[in-house]
Amino acid sequence: MAFEAEDYGRSVAAPGLIFPDHPYATESRCMAESCNKEGGFAVFAKKGEDVKAFATKPVSDGYFLGVAQRIVTRDEYPVNTPVTVVTTGKIWVTAGADIQSGESVGIDASGNFVPYDGESTGAASLTEVKGGTFTSSAANGQYVQVVLK
Repeated sequence: MAFEAEDYGRSVAAPGLIFPDHPYATESRCMAESCNKEGGFAVFAKKGEDVKAFATKPVSDGYFLGVAQRIVTRDEYPVNTPVTVVTTGKIWVTAGADIQSGESVGIDASGNFVPYDGESTGAASLTEVKGGTFTSSAANGQYVQVVLK
């Protein structure tokens, strides 16, 4: 397992790392499908299945739950492993497009964190992260800060 992080001034960044000085809330779930990421990925839930977490949005009754918190001892999340989901707070993710600080957060069909304005071409295929805001700017593939409310 490799813990790769980038130095962003005075902050160490890696997908799924939280900002402990920023209030946050988490929820524990169990992975219903595998995900080969160490953390920082979008987590979805399905109405009526209160303990399951999905790395891809379920087609029917699926909704955005939060972001998987990075656990240093975990390289991936096989089926039936526990996952800590940050539902409120500030967390690092990987930008799936060029991001400007202050933009609203959306998730594309591949699970990438992208800007969401609700009106652009392709917005209908995006999942809105209600109350989610990018609080830093980043190019596609770089780490970016997200606040979930």
